[in-house]
Amino acid sequence: MAIARALVRDTPVLVLDERATGLDGESARRVMEPLRRPTASRTTFLTTHDARPAAQADAVPPVGPLPEPLDMPPMGGRAKVV
Repeated sequence: MAIARALVRDTPVLVLDERATGLDGESARRVMEPLRRPTASRTTFLTTHDARPAAQADAVPPVGPLPEPLDMPPMGGRAKVV
């Protein structure tokens, strides 16, 4: 519900905290895919332990060891580890 409110209000900054936690791959894709367009035009902070959504970011400031390299992400992202 909070994501819907933020999108309707056209907030300039989105904070998405573990948006696909506990979901299987297909369900996570169904949650993440519709958020691609609205997050492309806003500053978006995403916290995640999953390399798939992190790989879609423009930059990734890791807080700890990465679970897999982000230069060849499973979803074909463009992330640059900073």
